[in-house]
Amino acid sequence: MATGTTAPAPGTTVLIVGGMTCAACVGRVEKRLAKLDGVSATVNLATGRARISHPPEVTPADLMAAVTRLGYTAELPRDRSGPAGSGRPDPAEVEQQRLLVTVWLSVPVLLMTMLPVLQFRNWQWLCFVLAAPVAVWGAAPFHLAAVRAPRRSVAALDALVSLAVVASFGWSAYALFLGGAGRPDTRVPFALAPPEDGRTAALYLAVTVGVPLAALSGRLLEERARGGAAQPPRGDAADSVPRLAERVARALVPVVLALATGTLGFWLGSGADAEEAIAAAVAVLAVGCPSALALAGPVALLAATDRAARLEVVLRDPVDLESLRDVDTVVLDGSGVLVDEPAPAAGGAGTSVRTGSFRAVDRLRRLGMEPVLVTGEDAEVARRTAADLGVTTVHSGCSAADRAELVRGLRSEGRRVAFVGDPRRDADALRAADLGIALGDTGTSNGAPNGTSNGASPRASTRADGPAHVTLPGGGIETVPDAVRLVRDAHAAIQTNLVWAFGHTVVTVPAAALGLLHPVVATAAMAVSTLLVAGNGMRLRAASPLSHGTRSRRPLTR
Repeated sequence: MATGTTAPAPGTTVLIVGGMTCAACVGRVEKRLAKLDGVSATVNLATGRARISHPPEVTPADLMAAVTRLGYTAELPRDRSGPAGSGRPDPAEVEQQRLLVTVWLSVPVLLMTMLPVLQFRNWQWLCFVLAAPVAVWGAAPFHLAAVRAPRRSVAALDALVSLAVVASFGWSAYALFLGGAGRPDTRVPFALAPPEDGRTAALYLAVTVGVPLAALSGRLLEERARGGAAQPPRGDAADSVPRLAERVARALVPVVLALATGTLGFWLGSGADAEEAIAAAVAVLAVGCPSALALAGPVALLAATDRAARLEVVLRDPVDLESLRDVDTVVLDGSGVLVDEPAPAAGGAGTSVRTGSFRAVDRLRRLGMEPVLVTGEDAEVARRTAADLGVTTVHSGCSAADRAELVRGLRSEGRRVAFVGDPRRDADALRAADLGIALGDTGTSNGAPNGTSNGASPRASTRADGPAHVTLPGGGIETVPDAVRLVRDAHAAIQTNLVWAFGHTVVTVPAAALGLLHPVVATAAMAVSTLLVAGNGMRLRAASPLSHGTRSRRPLTR
């Protein structure tokens, strides 16, 4: 091992992965590593670190080779206690610095470009000097992603960002040095559409800085959603999200490239001057950058996953949270979950129903789920319990094996079944369900005892082991409807984001191609769309708290 590196713990290796730019990158790295026998990986885009569990026969060299074959870089973390200068800077810190420097350089350019009152003598040259580092260094991750896209067998979402920056900066350089825009007294009025007089070549430096600024800001918001919990959710918190990003990339990037090229050719072929043609093509590239589409799913679902952890909804795998959305039948184990075990009482055996059970069953019904009660009690007690709770379907005298068989039978009827029960007594039924929800601590989480992970509290943990997909450590049935509501809110936010992002693209791209949209305005529209989509997803982190009921009990009348 190279000098200055930290030896990994047995069975666990941490790699620094370079070149990742979005959730789709995280998903590809995790999937590639998971193809190795016995390997599982958790990748954090914010820090650029992959934490990998693997058998002894799989070496760190094997892991790094798997990552580099995707076109990313991979190395072991450097020992910070080594000689000065021996380690590399933290990727997360580099990206934060990149965004901060980009902001400081971009804001003056945007202000001078859009406010003619600020355009002093030779202002355009100052803008060029400020925009150059953004075009080269600020947008470097997008340039690298565009170059590496063929190697990863996917049309990079970042390719359009790179092309928009290159095209706008290249044309602005031409305008300044050869097109007459470099005269000391040059003024550029702000307009919604490109100029038509052609007297002076236009400057699109606002596009040069605005596009990467919006894209970098979107990535920061995505990481805020991903990294909110004490233990960040896995990159495949919704495996469909990386796949969605890749599908969007494959479909949208070639279409926008074709439209930009076609727009340029059409305007030149129709006799327009080069400036009009370039303006329309750059506007198409700027407004077609799919930052909003790339963020539509990840931010909302990652924020929901983080919210689940804060609300003590512990997931065996974050993708299980998505399964709550399609459940139409909830099988509830009455013994010890909805009611307490029978206890002696005046006049015979008495069964007390937990107060939260009434509210939970009613809310589940209102959410469109049919509650089914299953219990080991005799038929009379089960009937009374079901009647008190308002449940019409009840199965009495059921053993653990009967519960599992009931779940399998309901699934064979085409239902999507969730089973809510005790993780120890109902392990088979929890495994048989489409979604197993365990009430109470299973005793393990991330392999650590008592539902903790490396000393973290169950509240901060996002993953749990055991027979259930979802564990509610507090043991309260009233948590289940809140988890369902959270998932549905997440999907509603995703749908809203997708409709907005697609609608924005459908409206603005044709307008840009027709020369009706100034490239600077196109850039502003893209930035606003990105921020709106990200903000709509992030609001899930501030969802209303769980309506935990008290653990008081209401005795049934016998």
